[in-house]
Amino acid sequence: MVADVLAGTVDTAVVGSVYEDLNSNAIKDNGENGLPGWTVYLDLDNSGTLNTDPVGTLEPSAITNVDGDFVIDHLVPGNYRVAEVVPTGWVPTSPVSKDVIVVQGQNT
Repeated sequence: MVADVLAGTVDTAVVGSVYEDLNSNAIKDNGENGLPGWTVYLDLDNSGTLNTDPVGTLEPSAITNVDGDFVIDHLVPGNYRVAEVVPTGWVPTSPVSKDVIVVQGQNT
């Protein structure tokens, strides 16, 4: 359940950046700017889509800021799959999800 995952502290978070990989090397190089307005979420049910839990609460998510950065905080430590919603017309140059281990009091 989403409520169980978001019962942590503000200093326990997943942070990152979404950027335009102009040379398709899956590395953020100089001149590759962040992408604002992208949705990043914790794929709690490993479905590959942003959806709701059994009580209708949307999986934890964030919208990237003007620099392409995002934060999903107040997490309970544990293993999570971080994923992004790829807008129509875009092609990812690396996997659209990544498994991470969230540790108490740290940004992952």
